[in-house]
Amino acid sequence: MLPPYYTHELPKPCTHYCICLMKTIAILALASVAVTFAASDTAALVQGPDRKLRTDAQVQAFRDNKARECHAQFDGYIETLKAGKYKDSEFFKCFRTSDQIFEYVNKLVEQNPTLLTKEAISTTVQGKTIYAYKLTSGTSKPKSLYFQSLIHAREWSAGSSNLYALSSILDDIANKEQTAAELFNLYFVPIVNIDGYDISWNSNRLQRKNANEVDLNRNWPARFDHPEKDKYPTNETYHGTGALSEPETKGIDEWLKSKSSELAGCVDVHSYGGVVLYPNGDTTEPIGNGDDEKFKVLGAKVAAAAGRNYKGQTGGSFGVAIGAFDDYIYRTYKKPVLTIEMAGNTFVASEWTIPHRGKETFRALNQFAKEVSPHKGNGRIPDEVSPHKGNGGGIVFPNEVSPHKGNGGGIVFPDEVSPHKGNGIVFPNEVSPHKGNGGGIVFPNEVSPHKGNGGDIVFPED
Repeated sequence: MLPPYYTHELPKPCTHYCICLMKTIAILALASVAVTFAASDTAALVQGPDRKLRTDAQVQAFRDNKARECHAQFDGYIETLKAGKYKDSEFFKCFRTSDQIFEYVNKLVEQNPTLLTKEAISTTVQGKTIYAYKLTSGTSKPKSLYFQSLIHAREWSAGSSNLYALSSILDDIANKEQTAAELFNLYFVPIVNIDGYDISWNSNRLQRKNANEVDLNRNWPARFDHPEKDKYPTNETYHGTGALSEPETKGIDEWLKSKSSELAGCVDVHSYGGVVLYPNGDTTEPIGNGDDEKFKVLGAKVAAAAGRNYKGQTGGSFGVAIGAFDDYIYRTYKKPVLTIEMAGNTFVASEWTIPHRGKETFRALNQFAKEVSPHKGNGRIPDEVSPHKGNGGGIVFPNEVSPHKGNGGGIVFPDEVSPHKGNGIVFPNEVSPHKGNGGGIVFPNEVSPHKGNGGDIVFPED
């Protein structure tokens, strides 16, 4: 019996075939929508440490505990660090806190005082010092490359990958391998956003911004006005009260300006996406002046070196961002700059991915160095050029250089020496005989013809 306040009629039984059919169709449609929604929701899930599909928030809760459990399992690595085997250290078995990161890199400085030095380049909102670690093999070089990571706090893979690349280059030096450090000073900044990174360890795993809740990768000077969403402090891409309003970006900008005469290129390491991004990033419009084509080649080569999980594209095609580091560097210094988004499908990556992402970054940064010339004269985005007579310009590849008469540039090859009159060319493994003028040099796959040397030089694949 209905309560006295119930005045609506109960639905009557369906007595007409057409009406019943329509109701059945409606119910089935609703069920289909529910199934579709559930499927799309499931597609957004990732496999957690317990091998069950979970949301990012659920995985975060697991990781908050699992990351520190990993530290308990893999501790004591500082005492076992050894030159030539840094990348194999148990340091890379886990994601590490800022204290652990600085302890590790400071130990590398202590063990390699002639190769690695530390300098303060900026400070954070909470007064922490941001350090750059300068790696040079031999004497200091006239040109430098700058590699930074963790401008976004939650992107732990970016920081571990940048450190893995630094460690791998140190290993190569110890093992007598040729490295980019022989032609460039290499500046590594493991953590730009130290305050935010500490927050990601202690309270909010998915913290992106700094302690002022400003997105540091929207805080650089820009030529366009920010979209409305970037103007609200609660938004993840809040750009701050103005360009360089944050001590982190302001200090790094001043430091980079002090290095402007030696700066040859920059890479900003992020996660995730599996892309190598290049300007323009604040618009989908092309740059012009031929730089689009050069960036396309640069991005493609670095992506290919990183591995099959990567592709090169403009930042604007990936997602327009106003006030980002890469666009500002390109427009201010007219130098090559890339943003590498590490492969993956979550900010909360598993520890086993650390060496994989690290190797990809190591290869990518090495390839970037190969494409950038430390020579005076080309100053901008690298062309695919073999050294030119008399101007000392062109691209110099760290592992593939062969000096040419009169300009000191070119490609140097390791291992076996084939003496030539007056030029000291070093070739790998197999020697092609030269008659007087060094002509007829043949290497596999890529041809770069040079006038006046008596034959076409064929250079190896990257």
